[in-house]
Amino acid sequence: MERKSTDQSLFMKIFLSFLSIIVLFTLFHIFSFAFIISNVQKRVIASNQQLLAESTDKFDYYFSRVQMMLHSLYNDKAVSEFAGQLRRAPQEQPDYWLAKDTVASIRRESFNPYLYLQALIIQYGSASVTLDQAGSSSEEDMFGRAYASSDYPLSFWKEPTRQTFRLLPAASFHRSDELREDKLLLPYAFEVLSADYRVIALIDIQQVLGAFFTSDESRALLIRDREGKTLLATGGQEVQELPTMDGDSGYLHAGDSYYFWQTDSEGRRYISSVPQNSIASQAQKLSLGLLLIAAMSIVIALFASYVFSNRIHRPVKRMLSELMHPNADQLNSGIKEFNLIHANMRELVREKASIQEEIARHSSILTSYGYMNKLKSINHDIQEWNEFLAMDESYHIVLYTLRLRPAGLAASQIPVEKALYALREHIGFICTGTFPDSHTFQMEKDQILSVIKGRQREGILNMLRKLKSIVDRDHEYYLVTAAVSSHFEHSSQFNYAYDQVIGMSRRSLLLEEMQIFADSGGSVPATIFFNNMQQQELHAAIQSGQPENMLSIVERRLDELHEKQATAEQFRKAVEEWTAKLLHSLERSGVAAQTDWQLKSSLRQLGECCTLAEYKDGFRRLFWHAGGLMQERAEQIGDPVINRVLQIVDEEYREELSLDYLSGKLNMSSAYLSAYIKEKTGENFTEHLNRTRLRNAQQLLAQTEGGIADIGKQVGYHNASSFNRMFKKWTGQSPSEYRRSVHFTEEAEG
Repeated sequence: MERKSTDQSLFMKIFLSFLSIIVLFTLFHIFSFAFIISNVQKRVIASNQQLLAESTDKFDYYFSRVQMMLHSLYNDKAVSEFAGQLRRAPQEQPDYWLAKDTVASIRRESFNPYLYLQALIIQYGSASVTLDQAGSSSEEDMFGRAYASSDYPLSFWKEPTRQTFRLLPAASFHRSDELREDKLLLPYAFEVLSADYRVIALIDIQQVLGAFFTSDESRALLIRDREGKTLLATGGQEVQELPTMDGDSGYLHAGDSYYFWQTDSEGRRYISSVPQNSIASQAQKLSLGLLLIAAMSIVIALFASYVFSNRIHRPVKRMLSELMHPNADQLNSGIKEFNLIHANMRELVREKASIQEEIARHSSILTSYGYMNKLKSINHDIQEWNEFLAMDESYHIVLYTLRLRPAGLAASQIPVEKALYALREHIGFICTGTFPDSHTFQMEKDQILSVIKGRQREGILNMLRKLKSIVDRDHEYYLVTAAVSSHFEHSSQFNYAYDQVIGMSRRSLLLEEMQIFADSGGSVPATIFFNNMQQQELHAAIQSGQPENMLSIVERRLDELHEKQATAEQFRKAVEEWTAKLLHSLERSGVAAQTDWQLKSSLRQLGECCTLAEYKDGFRRLFWHAGGLMQERAEQIGDPVINRVLQIVDEEYREELSLDYLSGKLNMSSAYLSAYIKEKTGENFTEHLNRTRLRNAQQLLAQTEGGIADIGKQVGYHNASSFNRMFKKWTGQSPSEYRRSVHFTEEAEG
C-alpha cells in the first residue's frame, strides 16, 4: 500500500512562515501596548507638566520684553522733553509739535506685533494730559471713554504708587458707555517715584494666551504674582480655594482635578488645572487608537501574506507542471526572475529532448567513440571542435599566448603541467561565465584559444580586462598575451582568423603584465642586428675571454632594442643570433661548447627570459662561464708558469690557497707573480681561484643533495655566509635558487 505523503506544499510553507512572523510581531505589539497603556496616565501627566513649563518660559520672556519696552519708552528723549515742557509751563497751552515726536515713539512700540498690545499710554499727571498711539487727549477722555473699566477708573490712575513696575490683574475694558465692546486687557505700568508721568501698556491677554498657552475646554490657567494676587484666570472656573502647593513646580491630585504649577524668574506662579476625567479620557483614546492600529496591522499582514504566498507559489506550480507536461504557453508572472527561469527551463527541456533524440540516433557511434577515447586518451576538446566546425554563426576568436617563467614556478615548486592546466581552466571558466556559448581549446603547450559567437567585441574586451586584473597577480609564474580577431562569418574562415591573431600576438613586448591586442593593423619595429664592426668587436671580446667586455657590448644592443619598443619575438631572435655567434667563436677556439652542460643550462635559461633585466642577467651568467672556458683553453696551450698556477688551483682549490703559497712553490716573489698572472690572463689570482671553486660548487649543487654549507666547505669556503655572498656575486643566484632552477629545468625536460 502506497504511503500518503505528508510533505506540505510550497504555498503552505511560505504562508506558515509569514504567519509565524506575524505572530511574533503581534506578541511584541501586545506586550508593547500593555506597557504603553500602563504608563499612559503618567505620560499624560508628564505632557501637561511639560506644556505648562513651556508656557511659563514663554510668559516670563514676554513680560520681560514688555518691561524692557516700558523702561525704554519712559526714558525716550521725546517723552522726557515733553514732560519737562509740561512742568515748566503747566498753565500754558502744551507744545503739541513736541508731542508729535512722543506719539511717534509710542506708535513705534505699540505696533510691534510680538508685544500683543491693545494700547500704549503715557499719562502726564501734572498736566492731566495723556498720549497714546492715536494722539493726545485728557485723562478724563482716555480713562473714561477710550479705555474705560470699572476695575480701573480715572481715580485709580490718579492715585500715587510706590512701585516702579506694576503688573495689574486683567480686567474688562470698553470704548464707551453707548457702544460697549468689552475686551480683556492686562495693564502693565512703569513710573519713577520722583517723576510726574507714567507709561501704561494695555496687553491683549487673549492674544498672548493663544500664542503661549495650549488650551482646550478642560484646561484652565491661573496666573498669580509674588504676593499671591490673581493676575489672570481662564477656563471659567473658580480657583479661589486651591490646595497647598509647595516648591517652585510640581503637580498634585485634589478632588476631581489635577493641579500643575510652575514659577517664573519674577516669582509669578502659573497654575493649570485639568479635570481627572479629561486625563482618563486621553488615556482611553490613546489605548483605543493603539488597539485599532494593532488590529488593522494584523488584518493587513494576513491579507498580504496570503497574496504574496500565492504570488510565489503560482509560478512555481506552473513551472513544475511545465516539467511534467511541456507546452508552448509563456509564463506571465509579475516576478521577472520567475519568467527568466521559466524561459531558460523551457529551453533546457527542448535541448534535453533534442539531445535524447540525437543520442538515440547515434548510440552505437557514441559507444564506439567512448571506448576509443578510453583506449587512445583522445583530447576532450574533440567534441567541442566538431560543434564549432558544424556551427553556422559569426564569431570572434581570442588567442592567449603564454610565456612561462620557470624560475618563479621552481621557487614555488609548482609543476609546469599543473600551472598550464590551472591557467587554461581559469580562462575557460571566465570566458564561459561571460559567454555561455563560447568554446576554449588548448592549441599548443603555450597557446590557448577561445571561440566566442556573435558580434560581441566590446564584451570580449571587458572580459579580457577582468581577466587581466586576475592574471597579473601571478606574473612571476607566467605572462599572457591576448589577441582578439576581427569578426568572421563562417567556421571555414578559421585559418584566416588564426593567422590574424598569431600575427597580432607577435607584437607582444617585454612587459610584466598581461597584454591585450585588438587591432590587426599595428606595426612592428625593425629588428636590430649587429653590423660588421660590432660583430668584430663581439668576436674579439669572446676571443679575449673577458666577460665584462662581452656583456658591455650585448647590453648596449639590448638597451637599443628596448628603447625602440622591440617585441618579445624580436628580442628572442636577436638573442639567438648573438648566442650562435658565441658558440661559433667558442668552437673555432677549440672549446667543446656543444657538450658543456653548464653552458647548455645558461643557453636554456636565456631562452626562458621575459624581461630586459632577465636577459642581462642571463647573458652575464653565460659570458662568465664562456670566459672561463676560454681561459681554460688558453691555459692548456699557453704559458708554462700560468699553466702551473692553474694546475695548482685546479688540484688544491679546496685548501687555503694564497698567493704567498703559490710564489713559494714557483720560487717567485708574490708581487711579481700577481702582476704576471694579471698580465697574461687579464684576471688576478683571486678571480681564478673563485671561478674554479664556484664552478665545482655548481656541479655539486646540481648533481648531489648535500647541504649548502657542506658544499661550500668542500670547495674551499669554510664560512657559509662568504660562500653564499660569493656565489650570488658571480652567478646572480643564491646556491638554493640555483639548485631549484636546475632541478626544475630537468623535470620540465623530462
